[in-house]
Amino acid sequence: MPGRGSEHFTIPDPFWQYPQVIAALRTRDIGKLLLLVHEATGASQTQIAAACGKTQPKINAIMQGTQQVQYLEVFEDFASGLEMPGHARILMGLAPRNVSDRPGPAHPARTVNGPDSYTAPRSAEADAVTAAAAEASADRIRLAAECDPVTLEWLHAESLEIARAANRPAADAFSAARRVRRDSLELAQQARRPALLSDLYAICGQATALMASSAFDLNRWNESDELTRSAISYASLAGHSSLQAWTHGLAALLANWRREPDTALSHFQRGMQIAPPGTPRVRLRYIAARSYALLGDSASAAEVLAAARHDQDDADRHPDSLSNETGGEFAFVRARADACAAAAWLDLGDGRQASEAAHAALATLTAMPIPRRSLSQITGAQTDLATARLLSNDLDGSAEAIKPVLAQPASLRNVSLAGRLARTQTTLLSPAWARNAQARQLADDIGDWLTTRTGA
Repeated sequence: MPGRGSEHFTIPDPFWQYPQVIAALRTRDIGKLLLLVHEATGASQTQIAAACGKTQPKINAIMQGTQQVQYLEVFEDFASGLEMPGHARILMGLAPRNVSDRPGPAHPARTVNGPDSYTAPRSAEADAVTAAAAEASADRIRLAAECDPVTLEWLHAESLEIARAANRPAADAFSAARRVRRDSLELAQQARRPALLSDLYAICGQATALMASSAFDLNRWNESDELTRSAISYASLAGHSSLQAWTHGLAALLANWRREPDTALSHFQRGMQIAPPGTPRVRLRYIAARSYALLGDSASAAEVLAAARHDQDDADRHPDSLSNETGGEFAFVRARADACAAAAWLDLGDGRQASEAAHAALATLTAMPIPRRSLSQITGAQTDLATARLLSNDLDGSAEAIKPVLAQPASLRNVSLAGRLARTQTTLLSPAWARNAQARQLADDIGDWLTTRTGA
């Protein structure tokens, strides 16, 4: 019962086994520890100050984070004032208390009963044994306090919800993924079991990848690139080859949007070295098709698309847990494949094949049940179809395709859609349509949409 005089408060024994407490002890974060003591016991700053021999203003400064504890004797003051058990002291880097310091009668020696019983004298070796036993006890408690199955299932469920929320605003998706990433990392700092660490790093990698994807939609390309690299590292730590391939694919997508096809192809090659058979390889090939298209290499683009279709036909024999079970943002269904192909054919200036691919993507997307339709993917495919029809000299068809896109609310705007619309506008302003009044009006409408929603 820490405290002096009337300032008593009780810290329950299980408190020292809480994961957050263990984390605070390991990092010597006294401010965090005192906040946890306050939350667990209701003790005031004055009570904590009295128990630890400090002033209330000093306790307040430590709990607010404006003052840090640095000296060993001060750590000892808090350890003694809070009556930390031996394992907690060891976690904080302090020696366990001597037996004579503990409540109750002192036992300078231990009696061993039996035919060969003797009294073991206190010595440096005996103290080392005591310390080792305390360390083993602390390890046992720390392992028992590791992430429980319910917590792990909750993190999995949160990650799934974010990945599958097709029409969630990018800012909301980013914040939710950031929370999952933070929680999984905090638990990973305490975990010791290899299988548990692998699961936590996989969840962290997925959450970081979702943050990267959302950051791109928010037009934060540099941050998206940094998050993608981080996601690749977590996927590697987890030994999750499918997630590694997916994150390399995301890095390639970002490079394509920056008009850096050589960088994109380097990610494609690294991803293909890791990717398991089936959907992961299909997705990488479709992304690479646009890289080749940006280089003007129509032969390589056609070749990699043909290889992707071959892998796609074979994907049913190689189900992928990330794409098929997690799904959502991590899925790569036929509609996404067709949309990638449409983008590649547009970059190559082939209106016919781009139109066929964009139309196929739209047909698949709009055939889905309404709650599962991704409005972002639909508007993207409609915009690409509009551009493809312009390349095929079909202005009326282009206007028909673009009309529902321009009617969408500002909340659905993202950098991908803005980029697609800018390409449509550029095509409308090209020499082929420069003298057409309808084309100029449509280009102006797109310009108004882009301008009025720039700050949205």
